[in-house]
Amino acid sequence: MNVETSIHDLSNLLRRLRHSGEPHDIAAFVATHRLKTSMASTDTPFWDPVQAKYARRKSRSIPGYGTASDAGAQS
Repeated sequence: MNVETSIHDLSNLLRRLRHSGEPHDIAAFVATHRLKTSMASTDTPFWDPVQAKYARRKSRSIPGYGTASDAGAQS
């Protein structure tokens, strides 16, 4: 059994996207990357191809990972 031990928070996400993960970077990223309610975080346009593949693979193995509600989506 593979147990997921990573912490999935916005700071961690932004570091994966090559940002600092500091509060000011989190605020700027959220303000400029709003998603539609129906868009899952695995389908967002800001992932590079390798990150998108990883996110899709994770979404199949972790219940709720990558859902629209997980992404902080808005209408």
